[in-house]
Amino acid sequence: MGVHGAMTLQQMLSRPRVDALAEAALRLAHETDPSIDVYHYLQRLQFYAEAVSERLAPRVPLGEILFQLNDYLFNDRGFFADSGTNSPPENSFLNRVIDRRHGTPLTITMIYLTVGRWLGLPLEAVSFPGRILVKYSDPEGDVVIDPAEGGLPLQEHDLSLLISRTYALQHRPRYRLACFLSATDDTMLLVRLLRQLKQAYLLQGDAQSALWALENILLLMPGTPSGFRERGHLYELLECSVAAAEDYSRYLELVPDATDAELLRERLPHLLQQSVTFH
Repeated sequence: MGVHGAMTLQQMLSRPRVDALAEAALRLAHETDPSIDVYHYLQRLQFYAEAVSERLAPRVPLGEILFQLNDYLFNDRGFFADSGTNSPPENSFLNRVIDRRHGTPLTITMIYLTVGRWLGLPLEAVSFPGRILVKYSDPEGDVVIDPAEGGLPLQEHDLSLLISRTYALQHRPRYRLACFLSATDDTMLLVRLLRQLKQAYLLQGDAQSALWALENILLLMPGTPSGFRERGHLYELLECSVAAAEDYSRYLELVPDATDAELLRERLPHLLQQSVTFH
């Protein structure tokens, strides 16, 4: 388990520490490159929070803390998010993002959350179609911000436009925006990061690294039926037919009426035949 001994990702995320999410993300980077000093990068994030804190007067309003946080991270430090959909794997590794000040919207949001937590801000990650946003509450109500856009506060009109674009709606529908904003815990943020990595590796044709990402997802979400389906597919790409058949069989046990169940049942004999041929 590397620098963290026998501690699992889930155990790491469950600790009452403001940097638990960042540490878990850096632990993943360390698995791919053991030379990475996890605690060096955690200290850099803490330094960012201390630098913002030094700008603040006593009993400053929440809005002023957020203004200074945005100014420091996005102007002074120059962090920005890659808006492209085919981002390379390095944009999903937190150490690389901290070094280069450039990452995916998700990794930028993870840095924002961690530094904000060091400052004691009541920030909450919320899932929104197509992205992760950050929400906090003040006496006037909830405020939603997008760290990937420089900490931009999003008004109801902005969120409505995002919904319309996501679902290709020509007219603004009648809905309650709160239905599209759901609280997301650190475990799900890390799962999203791993899915992002898996997709980036697959786009590069690196099925072995994609399998590593998926294995970590299954550690965080054991027993998820779709995980077995996805892993079976990766095993097929890697020509591990027996392992692929086992995962497809497990998937069919869990979801016997899945839409792709019949297709996979027809596929299983061919996979098992391949295993005999290879041996």
